[in-house]
Parts: sequence; C-alpha cells; structure tokens
Amino acid sequence: MMHFKGLYFCDFTKVFDWKLSIEEIENKTRSKWERFYKLLRSLSGLILHLIYKYHTIEIHSRQDNKILFLYNPVRDRKDIMKLFLDVADTIENKQYDFIKWNIIKAFSLKRFYKMSLLCFTWGIVLLKQKYLFKQTILTLRILLEIKDKQDELEHLVNINKYQLLVVLYDAYPIDNYFSQLFKLNGIKTATLQHGVMLAPRKEIENNIDFAGLEFKNFISDYFLVWNQFTKNEAIKAGLDENKIKVLGIAKCLNSQSMEFGSKKVFGIILDGEYEKENNSIMIDIANIFAEKMNYGFIVRYHPNFKGNEYANRINNNHGKTCEKATSLIEFFNEISFCIISNSTVLFEILYWGGEVYHYSSLTPNDKFKDLNIPSFHTADELLNLFKTRNKKATFPEICGPKNIKERYRRFFKEIVCKVV
Repeated sequence: MMHFKGLYFCDFTKVFDWKLSIEEIENKTRSKWERFYKLLRSLSGLILHLIYKYHTIEIHSRQDNKILFLYNPVRDRKDIMKLFLDVADTIENKQYDFIKWNIIKAFSLKRFYKMSLLCFTWGIVLLKQKYLFKQTILTLRILLEIKDKQDELEHLVNINKYQLLVVLYDAYPIDNYFSQLFKLNGIKTATLQHGVMLAPRKEIENNIDFAGLEFKNFISDYFLVWNQFTKNEAIKAGLDENKIKVLGIAKCLNSQSMEFGSKKVFGIILDGEYEKENNSIMIDIANIFAEKMNYGFIVRYHPNFKGNEYANRINNNHGKTCEKATSLIEFFNEISFCIISNSTVLFEILYWGGEVYHYSSLTPNDKFKDLNIPSFHTADELLNLFKTRNKKATFPEICGPKNIKERYRRFFKEIVCKVV
C-alpha cells in the first residue's frame, strides 16, 4: 500500500482511481494533438497548484453537533449544492456542522517550499509504483489539494467530536480520502446519490457513465440512494446490501410539487455529453410528432451544454429552446408531457406524477433499458404510445419512498443514537 509523507495511511489506489479511470477512458477518443494539449494543461495545472493555494475553508459549526457535512464540489453546479444542503436540513433543528471550501488564489513562500519537497517525495513513491508521467501529474495535483485541505481541517476542526461524516460523492478523490480518514478515527461515514448511477456494463467501452465508478470506489459505511433501481444496480456491482439505504429522491426534497401544463406543448430533456448521439434522434422524432399531432415542444439542454448545439435541427414552426435560466419547475409548467432518454429528470417527473415517455436507443447505452416504463424507439411508436397511454400507472421502483424528509431524518437520528 502506498504511503505519502504528510498524509495519513489509506488506500490511495481508491483515492486516485476515479480521476485516472476517467482520464484513461476519455484519452481513447482523443487525437494525438488533443492528448498533447490535455497533457500541457494538466502540467500547467499542477505547477499552478504547487505555487498557489486555491482553497480556503468555510465552517458553520456548533460545539455539540455530532454530524459533519463536508462539501467538495465535483462540478460547479448550484443544483448539486442545493441537494447536499437539502439533505443536511432534514436533521432536526439543523443540528449538524457544515464545511465547504471557497476558491481563492494565495501565495506563500513557506507553503511553496514545503509543497515542493513533498511533491518530490510523492513523485518517488509514484515512480516506484510505475505510474506513467501523465498519471503522476494528475495524482500529484490531487495530493496537493488533499494536503491543503487536510492542513486547514486539522488546524480548525476537532474531527473526533463527530459520530458521522456525510460527503457528496465518495468516489471523488477528495471525498474518498476524507471518508477513509474519518473511518480511521472510528467515525461512521455516508455518501449521497446525486444522479443516475449504474453497475458497470462490460459491453460498453469509452463511456464513463457505464463504468460503474461510483460503486467501484465506494468506501463509506453507508450509501444513501434514491430508489430501488439504484439499489439493484449497486448490488449488481457487488456492494453489500446492508450498506445501501433507500431513502428517497433527494432532488425532490424541499421542492414544490410539480404542476404540469395543460397546453398542447411537450418537452424534451436532452442527454449529456456521453449519450449525446440520442439528442438529434429525439429532436427529429419530436418534429414528426409535433407536425402530426399539431403540438408545440420545448427543448431543454443538459446543464453542461451551451444551449444552442441543436438549434438548426429544431423545426421552428413547432419547437423552441428552453432558456438556461429557466428552472425545472417553470419548464414543467409549460409542458403537458415529456420525452427523456437517459436524464436523471426521469426520476423527478415520475415522482411528481408527470407524464413521461422514454426514448430507448435499443442499445446497451440505454441507462433505463431494464425498467418497465413507457418506451419508444421511433416516431410511430411514440404516436402509438401516446394514444394508448395509461395515465394512472405507478413506478415504485423509480419513485422510491414518498416520505423522503422523514426517512433521511430517521437515518441520521438512528446513526447518532446507535453510536451513543
């Protein structure tokens, strides 16, 4: 097992795996120039993180709180931050501590000297483990961030007062390390679900959505999942069933009940980068459906898209694009039903009793291929499905428990009482 000076003993193979696996998968589809450019960016990123400290701690704490919510943003998305805080707020009287790191850019000669020496010793460890040059760059940057955050945490926080640590995503290197650190100190740990999570599908290559990294690198004592569908995927991936707690769709916590419009307008939720091949097909089907049924439609992009990538594909006589600033609730108010392929929004719509039709690519890349939900592959199939739909159908495997707030609250209360 690797050990790095200045850091605690833990399984660093798991700490690094998420980042290195993503890099390996994405590298297979890059050109030589793209690989070289990515290498230069990674190297410059490492140098900058060696010179500057990029994070400063923000603590919200009370002396007698026994649960710590430690937030490391995997992506800069406000909806993910809201989900994390909504889960925290299920605890009675907000009896929890909350820590997050804000972005700064600070230089200290003392820190630079210390980190340079540490990087040298860490590099020797990685060299002995036969890490490639690119892997070494990526892991050294992870170690620098961990060291900066660990130093602040140790200086300002007494972690031994806690009985439970909650992180957003323990496959992510920083969350993974701190989950292991707290476990070493005898503190229970839990990680959340923030999107669709699947067991690995061996027949799919070069796609991180189907690599099962969430489950492969799970390190916590508990995985707090949304529904039975995710629990089944986790068990398929080899997780201990006793560690998986189905508590409900956290994205539906503290959100208003979705009210769907009654106009002859439907919505399309486009897929993200790794299943984007579905987007053009869904828009083409929407154009045909709208023409035949005299409907309008609104296209909603994935948050990581700019919002104009498919503008030329949309029939402007019937369709338009949803503004990026439009909330999901506002979007639902404008539509009477929705077309979705692989988006997490499928869970939310079904939870709120909305009408949804699932576009299936009929390939292993269909995240929901094993679910018994209204699905179509062609425009004709969608037309037939729409005419014969059962609006009263329920989907308990997807919707999960309805008493979400109470289930999360009960879980946190039982953990603290159990430890006491």
